[in-house]
Amino acid sequence: MKKKGLGIVLSFSLIASLFSGCGQGKVAGDYTNKSEMSFKALDYVTLGEYTGLEYYDIDVDVTEDEVKEELDSSLYDYAEYEDVTNRGAKSEDYVNFDYSATIDGVAIADCAYQDYEIQLGCDEFDKTIEKSMIGKKPGEVYTVEATITEDLGESHLGEKALFTITINTVQIEHLPELTDAFVKENTDYETVEEYKNSIKQDLIDTKKSEYESDLGEKMLDTITEKSTFKDKPDELVKICTDAMYSDAEYQGEMFGMTQEEVINEFFEEGEFEEAIDDEVELRLIVYALAEQETRFYTDKALEKYEEKMAKEYEYESVEEYVSDYGEDVIRYESTYENVVNFLIEKANVKKIDEKTYLEQNPDLYDEEEDEALDEEGLELDEESEANDLTEDEDLSDESDVDALDSKDETENDSKDETEDENDDQKDGNVNVTEADLDDKPVLFETN
Repeated sequence: MKKKGLGIVLSFSLIASLFSGCGQGKVAGDYTNKSEMSFKALDYVTLGEYTGLEYYDIDVDVTEDEVKEELDSSLYDYAEYEDVTNRGAKSEDYVNFDYSATIDGVAIADCAYQDYEIQLGCDEFDKTIEKSMIGKKPGEVYTVEATITEDLGESHLGEKALFTITINTVQIEHLPELTDAFVKENTDYETVEEYKNSIKQDLIDTKKSEYESDLGEKMLDTITEKSTFKDKPDELVKICTDAMYSDAEYQGEMFGMTQEEVINEFFEEGEFEEAIDDEVELRLIVYALAEQETRFYTDKALEKYEEKMAKEYEYESVEEYVSDYGEDVIRYESTYENVVNFLIEKANVKKIDEKTYLEQNPDLYDEEEDEALDEEGLELDEESEANDLTEDEDLSDESDVDALDSKDETENDSKDETEDENDDQKDGNVNVTEADLDDKPVLFETN
């Protein structure tokens, strides 16, 4: 089975209605071989070999730079912001502003926004307008010519327009100093060293979890390829189909796109239907293995699982966790986890270091592709800058302009929310990407 498509997400409704009440069958401890589905998966598939599969115990580590980056990032949650009133804006300041645009004196309705906020020097916005803000003070209103890009509006793209910019506020960011006193007051640890060690362990655990998830998917893919499907239950096909279209509609509402636009964005012709078929096969494999090896939780065991997960996800109560995720979703997730754990128990496990594993699995990290994308982005930025900059552009602080050119793009967690809200509120000016969809469970991954 080859997975198709890009990052379309799984709504919890995909699993809703899968379970409709059959009696308990064989029970062994916390497990049973009967789910609450209305059909038996083993009636639809003959399982291929599923023991002795390849699985790696990966020796994971993190670098000091990774730990430092995470430490620095955590400080942004406690940042404070000071209004600037006695000077103009410069690199690294946060600027809140309004803008509007006209072409030959005619206002462009979709090229206007109020209370937009960026950090100068982070390449978060149109470069011409961002550079024009250097030296400007709060309350200042001015005009600048720039090319309309997707950062600014959705119509007249590529055309020159006259932008009116109003600077609302300029702010300096102050980050706290990482000391034992700060750590003790704001974390569960006593010293910086303890906090640092905890972050390192968290990073290791996260990496291991990601690799384990990938390996589990690979084992299930291997079993799917070796299995024979006699038929597929209409009920399951309908559930997966309806949910996929429902997800596309939901994502469209979030990002200002129609259901059809979302599907066309992530799938070539025919791939959406193939993705649905792949998901039906995967679920049949998971349920067939759970039936064959008695891996469904009993009701009592499921309650324990819900208690464990509610605590792990830091819910105040089990009821709140179940309400958020849904009983049917939790049942499927627990079954999937039980099946993968069983496969690992029966697998041919080999020790391997992280570097070797990544070299053998370039799909997890394609360095050449990342570099190509970076170079492409740089070329586009340079082309846009060349088109936008005019000889008579008035920049009041040349040193800050140089700083804008040389500053690497950074992520600031404390301001990300504000920037995301700005983007979401601009009607029709949002592009759906895989990164945008990462907050929800991924149904299909890129191959």
